[in-house]
Amino acid sequence: MIDIETGRVFSFEEFNKECNRYANYFQGQGFRAGDVVALFMENSVDFVAAWMGLAKIGVATAWINCNLKREPLAHCIQTTLDETISAELFSCQNVNLYVIGDARMNPRFIQLSEKLQSQRTFEPKQRDVIDFKSILCYIYTSGTTGLPKAAVMKHFRYYSMVIGAAKSFGIYSSDRIYVSMPIYHTAAGILGVGQALCRGSCCVIRKKFSASNFWRDCVQYQCTVSP
Repeated sequence: MIDIETGRVFSFEEFNKECNRYANYFQGQGFRAGDVVALFMENSVDFVAAWMGLAKIGVATAWINCNLKREPLAHCIQTTLDETISAELFSCQNVNLYVIGDARMNPRFIQLSEKLQSQRTFEPKQRDVIDFKSILCYIYTSGTTGLPKAAVMKHFRYYSMVIGAAKSFGIYSSDRIYVSMPIYHTAAGILGVGQALCRGSCCVIRKKFSASNFWRDCVQYQCTVSP
């Protein structure tokens, strides 16, 4: 897996260790199956590692459109988290806020990047039953006809969509997948990144779509598929 903006390159072993850092950290914080963590992130390897790591301990993730503000943002979080939240997100005192990057802008942020570095990289303890029927994540509609609506994505549904896309469009494990559309939507998060997670393809991630960089990136990273 390749993160264009940061230049980081991960083998499958290295990426799995990164996922385990998230899993072990949040398990140590008391998170377990049935809990939900909202991801408000731009495209990055960290986005994928966070959701995969949390999935290992049975925690579902809500993939929030990082361009949302005020009421639509509060609505998306409220529909998947137990705590009541107002449109003023940072005024809510009973929701932990984790940040990857610079947390100095707000003392309520928990600097996650530093904490992850000290985490164990082996597989987390299996304390709950996690199977194909377990909820993997919540993916939201675009909200063009109202507020975004959360669609429940279970492990089996995610897997079947990945395999179905591969069979339908002739995608192979030898393909290199270029992902520049938002990972929090189905096309990139499932049909694109899923080819790496479920079928072993290389995934190249750009933070956001760029018309001027699209073909340059595809040539440089030898990409053969883009959802």
